[in-house]
Amino acid sequence: MGTHRLWLEDDFEESFALFAIHSASEAYKMAFLINTHLGLRLRRLSEDKKVTKDQATQIYPAYTFEHPSQDLTFVLLANTCKMSVTDIKENQGELFAQGTTPKTKTAFLLPEFKKVDYFLKMDSERDPQQNKQITIRLNEIKEIISSYEVPLDQVKTINHLTINDVFSKKDKNSRHFRTSH
Repeated sequence: MGTHRLWLEDDFEESFALFAIHSASEAYKMAFLINTHLGLRLRRLSEDKKVTKDQATQIYPAYTFEHPSQDLTFVLLANTCKMSVTDIKENQGELFAQGTTPKTKTAFLLPEFKKVDYFLKMDSERDPQQNKQITIRLNEIKEIISSYEVPLDQVKTINHLTINDVFSKKDKNSRHFRTSH
């Protein structure tokens, strides 16, 4: 009796595009500007993106929009998170031993891109012409310093871009304004 071997080739191509955005604007304003210029309806998720690292939870604002008829999903994620860290001073002959000094530390969703302020992730079939048009329209926004498509092979922490249960029933109903036509 012979043995049969099956080979599973790793042929899973990423089906999303990632755009880096450099801007000093707040996350809510960036979502508004992208909605206005790209014709989207990004809404803030009820739970932001959480990353646990070194026993600390980092929270990044997350906005999303699903366009079911075009099979498109957009996710806007902040790349920076400000955290308050307390350092304990050692007793060095001070009047108050074991004093604490609060410090602010910046954490990054994708640490390999520390200069990027936001990422816009577009889940769809990859279309270079469509990606080019999105980049052009993003760069037309005056509050955006620069924007460009990020090659996915340069992203080391790609799992940080996943949003679990992006479109839960709670999110679909909680922050959308209903209008009748």
